[in-house]
Amino acid sequence: MISKEINHIYWRWQEAIRERFENDGDQLTVARPSNDGHLSILKEMMLKKGFTTEEANSIVLILEKDDDKYQSISFGRYKLKTDIGPDGKGKEGTPTFKKDDAGNYVKTGDDDEKKDDGEKEEKPKTNPNFNQTNIDGDHLTSKGSKEKKKSKLEQNADKTREALGIEKSEDVTDAQKQKDIDSLLQQVGKNIDKLSDEEKKSVAEFFESLNTLYSDKATDEEKEEAWRNINVSASPNRQKLYLDDLRGESGLYKILGEGKSAIRSRLVDAVSKYKDIPEDDNKNYIKAESLAKPDIGGGKPARSALKKKKGKYVDEVADPNVDKIMSIPPLDRITRAAFKTLFGPVGPDGNLLIPSSDNSRAYFEHSINNNTSLQETSNFLKELAEEGKAPKELSESLDAHQQRLQDIAKNYEIPSEEARKAVEESYALLAEELHDASPEYAGRLLKQFAEMEQYDSEIAGGDECYLPGHGSFPAGDKLLIEKGAAGGKVVSFISIKYGKSGSKKRTVYGCPANMSALQQLHPDETKRESLGQYVGQTGYTLAVKDDLIDTPQKAEETITDLLQESGLGDLFSEDEVKELASITHSTKQRTEELREEATGPDGKVDWKKFNELRKNDETLIRNSRKLREICNEEKLTKMIGKRNAEALSKKLSPEVFISSVVFVNQVQTSDGYNFLKHNKQYIEGGEIKNDTIDGSTDMDGWFINPRMNRTPGRNGGGIQSSYVGPEARDEIDSVSSNSDNII
Repeated sequence: MISKEINHIYWRWQEAIRERFENDGDQLTVARPSNDGHLSILKEMMLKKGFTTEEANSIVLILEKDDDKYQSISFGRYKLKTDIGPDGKGKEGTPTFKKDDAGNYVKTGDDDEKKDDGEKEEKPKTNPNFNQTNIDGDHLTSKGSKEKKKSKLEQNADKTREALGIEKSEDVTDAQKQKDIDSLLQQVGKNIDKLSDEEKKSVAEFFESLNTLYSDKATDEEKEEAWRNINVSASPNRQKLYLDDLRGESGLYKILGEGKSAIRSRLVDAVSKYKDIPEDDNKNYIKAESLAKPDIGGGKPARSALKKKKGKYVDEVADPNVDKIMSIPPLDRITRAAFKTLFGPVGPDGNLLIPSSDNSRAYFEHSINNNTSLQETSNFLKELAEEGKAPKELSESLDAHQQRLQDIAKNYEIPSEEARKAVEESYALLAEELHDASPEYAGRLLKQFAEMEQYDSEIAGGDECYLPGHGSFPAGDKLLIEKGAAGGKVVSFISIKYGKSGSKKRTVYGCPANMSALQQLHPDETKRESLGQYVGQTGYTLAVKDDLIDTPQKAEETITDLLQESGLGDLFSEDEVKELASITHSTKQRTEELREEATGPDGKVDWKKFNELRKNDETLIRNSRKLREICNEEKLTKMIGKRNAEALSKKLSPEVFISSVVFVNQVQTSDGYNFLKHNKQYIEGGEIKNDTIDGSTDMDGWFINPRMNRTPGRNGGGIQSSYVGPEARDEIDSVSSNSDNII
């Protein structure tokens, strides 16, 4: 039994190595304890299976020590190091070993030292440098030859280089990185004849930048500069890189390859250190995601606490029951009338039925009968399927799910735990089917459907909960009302995110919350308007309120006070704070000048032009570099947490810095927004799993996603964040930027 288990582990280890190094075909892959890369993969496997770091290190050490006992004596044969004489040869009469397929040392019985001096050793029929532990092509050439024969991969890569007019960089000495470059070149070579001369030039510039990125000699500044004007985007799952300059004539923007690839995943991670990579602006994905956003009004607006006259809200109660709910702390902190709206059924008096827990069936039927988003999404996906642009299984799964919900309403007692379970099972099946049909569409759809799973299942189970009627409702996707310790009602804002299990990155789900919205619920009224949505926003030039950084002196005062309140008063010296304030104010001034330059005669800002001007402006580039010298990764870690600092330190800009200072202060002074609970949903073993945790002031538990630019399709977002908790923080791929971690 133990032997079978060991063999299984070894097989999984080999498969992981094959996937990591993309050893396709029939090439033998052998896991070697002597290979640091192989041991690293094994350690990752152990950590994923629940081993502690200490346990994993101990096992790795044992394997390393075992390999250290032996020394090669040529031709795939080994001797114990204790049996090696002063001349470097094995001692006479000592045993000789070979490695089996599992990497174990097996005694052969041979002893070369017993041979007569005049006896000629039989030449091997194969290359003498080949052995079964070679997976990197070293066996292809004689180790005694001066020039190593190039592999097929290297030959194909060189052909592509020649076609592009570029040279192989001598500064890329890491074997894996060079192999990644060669593999990408080989992939490009398959379609290079379809590219125009201009497109070939763009591809050549991409690979020159890639050489700089993977160079041992290039500085962080040089790497940042190399990628500044390279137009790339990433797939929705952040596993593929697209060359956006190839979207025109040839349409070969996916020329680096499709399908799962560790090479392209590593590439996205590496580029993300120095450049924010936007998601592929695929209109079909975006539209499907937009249609999937919950709407259970049946085409009618949500119930509002206040009346509307001539298109404007007035201080006159429209629905007293909605007003009653919105008066419960901390809902009473909300001042925007548009946010004081709730979905739900009405009673004979025309007002919202409350509490929902006493009207569970009415709420459940209202939800499933009026959820237009499901049907509209299904109809759109049907259209795409007819055009061959989406799998037909997507709409079929949505239709089947809708039918299952209708059957639950007809056949189950509501409220009941049985009904709750049936709803959860229907959503779990939907999630699995969508993932099987299209992971890209599934990720976008399910992060919208996740909150409906929560709402529908809790309503069916008899909980008191409500669905906000405004799409930008601050912080929470759902309101859960429970009895507090003193008997009064307590409102919890539930932020719901969805992720697919099976990935080490599944600890961050859905879109991070917009913190400019969350700040509206801060207990300190003076802190509810500090954060903006994008750079260049009127009154929020650097995505923080202009009043905070209007002068160098004011910026210095702001940074000092906010850090002091956050318990970070000793993070920077007085001179450093003064310099940071000067950089921040200077950036604000220059940004205002560039905004003016990008403003047309009609008074409208050309945001694309504005972003391009900022990206290449020498003043802003210089300010960012000066800032990173002062706020290095070590200091940034103390401010925003280790994982966030690792992702952002190399491309930290003044707007991200000052926004982060404000955000950290808000978290610390609100007790981690303690009224906000963070729910993470994922599918495991065919069942929906729900993890709900409270926020905290520990910044290592927060995932920060700066989205500072306004684009034609999105009004920035400013600082966005999700709380993942201290248990999950070490699982996040920290080298990835922004939404790279978002599933």
